[in-house]
Amino acid sequence: MECREVELRGVLERILYRASDDGFTVGRLRTAQGLITAVGPLEASEGQEVLLRGYWVEHPRYGRQLRVLDCRALRPRTQEAIERYLASGSVRGVGPALARRLVERFGEQTIEVMEQHPERLAEVQGIGPKKLRWIRDALKRQRLQREVMIRLQGWGLSPALAMRLYRRYGSRAPELLQEDPYRVALEVEGVGFLTADRIARQMGIPPEAPQRAQAALVYLLQKLAEEGHTCYPYEALLKEAQRRFAIPREALLKGVAGLFEEGRVVFDSLEGTLEKVLYLRGLYEAEQEVAKRLKALCAQRHLQMPFPQERLLGSLRSHLGLALSHQQAEALRRSFSERLLVITGGPGVGKTTLVKALLWAHRHRRVLLAAPTGRAAKRLQELTGQPASTIHRLLEYNPQEGAFRRNELFPLEADLLVVDELSMVDVPLMQRLLRALPREASLVLVGDADQLPSVGPGNVLADVVASRAVPVVRLTELFRQARDSLIVLNAHRVNQGRMPVLSSRGEFLFLEAEGAEEAHEKVLWLLQGELQRRYGLEPLRDVQLLSPMHRGLVGVEGLNKTLQGLFNPRGAPVGQKGLRVGDKVMQVRNDYDKEVFNGDIGWVVALEDDKVVVEFDGRRLAYEPLELQNLELAYAASVHKAQGSEYPAVLLPLVMEHYVLLERHLLYTALTRARRLVALVGSRKALAVAVRTARGLSRHTGLGHFLGA
Repeated sequence: MECREVELRGVLERILYRASDDGFTVGRLRTAQGLITAVGPLEASEGQEVLLRGYWVEHPRYGRQLRVLDCRALRPRTQEAIERYLASGSVRGVGPALARRLVERFGEQTIEVMEQHPERLAEVQGIGPKKLRWIRDALKRQRLQREVMIRLQGWGLSPALAMRLYRRYGSRAPELLQEDPYRVALEVEGVGFLTADRIARQMGIPPEAPQRAQAALVYLLQKLAEEGHTCYPYEALLKEAQRRFAIPREALLKGVAGLFEEGRVVFDSLEGTLEKVLYLRGLYEAEQEVAKRLKALCAQRHLQMPFPQERLLGSLRSHLGLALSHQQAEALRRSFSERLLVITGGPGVGKTTLVKALLWAHRHRRVLLAAPTGRAAKRLQELTGQPASTIHRLLEYNPQEGAFRRNELFPLEADLLVVDELSMVDVPLMQRLLRALPREASLVLVGDADQLPSVGPGNVLADVVASRAVPVVRLTELFRQARDSLIVLNAHRVNQGRMPVLSSRGEFLFLEAEGAEEAHEKVLWLLQGELQRRYGLEPLRDVQLLSPMHRGLVGVEGLNKTLQGLFNPRGAPVGQKGLRVGDKVMQVRNDYDKEVFNGDIGWVVALEDDKVVVEFDGRRLAYEPLELQNLELAYAASVHKAQGSEYPAVLLPLVMEHYVLLERHLLYTALTRARRLVALVGSRKALAVAVRTARGLSRHTGLGHFLGA
């Protein structure tokens, strides 16, 4: 890569791609050096001459490109350039035919006439009073936009960020930014407190300004929400703001008071503590609404549905071959009398068997099955033989609008909704799900309350179970087949805070390694042949390597690079993320058009023209170059990404270098992902730390409190 900045003049001949939110563009430019590709904030129209500032990069697939840092549109000079610029639709009311007539009439003076003497445009055939008004307004908007962009970039904003502000505030953007840059951080996605703070320093706003304190507090609450908290202890939040941003306590108190008056934050005191917590209003309202709707369901318990216990249990044995335990039969009975029922339990206790029985018992009702992810929904469908979908698809989520079509006014068409893997559902999604539940429908929630909580804010399943305010059936009895599984037994031992039974052979394998280097060597030894020789496992298709951390020699990133070099050294490179044809990859963002979801695993199988073809469970999907940001290498993955999935085998390194993330619920979740084999590679000390450390569910949330209130 050439990092030296260059300036380049050229004509934007063709726009290949333009993002709607920040103006990121891929375009072809005609320059004195020939035709080039430029990527970045190209705020210009086809046919327009531009002056670019940027640096050259070598794209592994598309060759040399100019990475644009700044773009300044120049006035087109030749008649050909002027006509092409106007024909591109950049000026409202001017199309190709009118552009030709304008240039024929005014020649190289066309732009000057349009800007300085627009009344003369009436001399051209086809321009009446209405069209003339359109053109004058469009030219005025363009001139105003250029002036605003210049002012915004003068404060150090990137062109993309300046465009986002312009689209949010229009011509008022510079004044609003100058008046209060922290307001922009609160209102515009992508700006953030740190950017606003830098701009504020340039403008001389003092560090103790009340608006700075407000923005800092909101920023911290947003970051804490990304870590899973829906609220945070008030005093601890103030201390963190003082530590990170050197804001005096008095300024912070004034900032909190201002946020409270504006309705941005909410105070509450949770049960069991006198300490106040602070909420962002949206999360407070979400937890309150979830609690209110769940309590309303609990208050309507009697469905007036008879439960033919003996006849139904006999029918399950004869038609499905299912013999239910006492706990399962009790859950089935309560599904007839409760509007809301939670079923929880660890591996091997028969949650899936119970769901099958529920579907049979309620087969004459309209039943819907859902799970948080595509993988979990597919697994649910395979295990039950009934259609299942993701919660987002069930609620008809529109990614363009960021909204769910199904809600109180347009509820789901169901008498019974069964949701599996509830531990992965965060509070905002639970809020949307409950809004769409029909007035007379029943809800059955299924999941393992001891697994890692959702990636998003909240701890819905664990809070609901712990509240004792909701009907819960906890399955604890291990089925005979599960009792014979050392994987299942060890998962339960870990969940109870006991060391697993370790062996150098069998289905629960432990290879001792004292540090990251030794663990790295043994992981490679297992994958390069030992697992296939000893267990008949294909190393990439049957074994999923999981890691507690992303960085380090046995972290996700390091392992992915190593294994790509080991298993796919000659794959043709694709995109700018180091992917190759033949790579094992993971989708890292939900794509509802392609029907692939965060955590789905596929294989890069081909290049077709400019597109990369990835196969997911037999479906081949084509990715445009800019869609490759949705893919990452998946030879190794984090434990969080594995939630909702099952693999024939799980390989997990555990070393003291992972100390900050060694904890019981993470280890338990990893173990419960495996069907045939668990292979732990690491030190007994690291394993013991993980078993005895139970901080995985220590989130600050209020749902349990609101349910009990």
